Amino acid sequence: MTSPEALREGRNSYAVALHGLLRDFEKDAAQVFVLLEGKDADYYRLRISAVCVGNNIKLSYRNLKGKKNEKSLIKAMKGNKTCERMRYMAFFDRDYEDDIAEIEQPENYVTPTYAIENLYTGVDSVAEMIHALLFSDAVHDDDDVKIIEDLIRDYQELQEKFHQAVSLFNHWGWVQRHMPRPGSLDLDKFDFDIHCESDFDSKTIVPRYTLSDLNDLAKDRSPVTAGEIAVASAWFQTRAAKSSYRGKQEVSFLYWFLQNLISKGTAAQKPFSKKMPCSKRVSKKELISELTNYAETPPELMDFIRRRRDVFLQGTSTTAT
Repeated sequence: MTSPEALREGRNSYAVALHGLLRDFEKDAAQVFVLLEGKDADYYRLRISAVCVGNNIKLSYRNLKGKKNEKSLIKAMKGNKTCERMRYMAFFDRDYEDDIAEIEQPENYVTPTYAIENLYTGVDSVAEMIHALLFSDAVHDDDDVKIIEDLIRDYQELQEKFHQAVSLFNHWGWVQRHMPRPGSLDLDKFDFDIHCESDFDSKTIVPRYTLSDLNDLAKDRSPVTAGEIAVASAWFQTRAAKSSYRGKQEVSFLYWFLQNLISKGTAAQKPFSKKMPCSKRVSKKELISELTNYAETPPELMDFIRRRRDVFLQGTSTTAT
């Protein structure tokens, strides 16, 4: 009997996705398929629409349920005669750059950061979030301006402490990707709320894990050594933590920060002198969708979308540059 896990994997496989593309392409060969690793559509849809809407380009978004699936799908498409006429653009997370040579192709956009989640955590983006969520963009007096400036300084201080707390995990994750070993690996097992101790009022974030604890997250793999961690450390020294550290943890920290602000605003607690209820929904599961208006938009992303739009308007094939 087929297990439920196997059935889910079958439904989410790239072969099923390819079948769906071919079926829909047969119905409308003019549409453009937007291929995504996961639930990133709301971030990209806003940016793609700004370029493509009004140009008679029909967009069809596809969540491939993982980077491995998306890479396999594109490889299969390049070996399929029908797909040579298919129009698409694909979007990938950079991650720890272990597969960068494979995914950097003319039809693909690769984030300049680990993932799109990192694009939500910059100072300018967070300042806009505070303006919108707690002040409804009505910052009119000097007291409000000072509160926001102080909160941004707090955010920067806490973000630095957060990066110190999760640096060992990111070095460990980099080793797992660049020095692969047999066995299963799930980086989602590392949880900011579990593996770090944080207190907003005292501005403290400290790790509550060791290298041994991290190795226990992948017990059927050979353990990462201190020497391998040193190699990873050298790689990260040339990159900013806010852009190169794993996006899921970055956005978990952002959610933690915003939830503390929302709680204090609702209760009129310091630094707020009056009740400041949150004007929008902010949930951990849907944060990427809910706060997409405030996320950074890299110029390279818009350049890529314009190039692909021009290719589509020329009526060229999917492999055109």
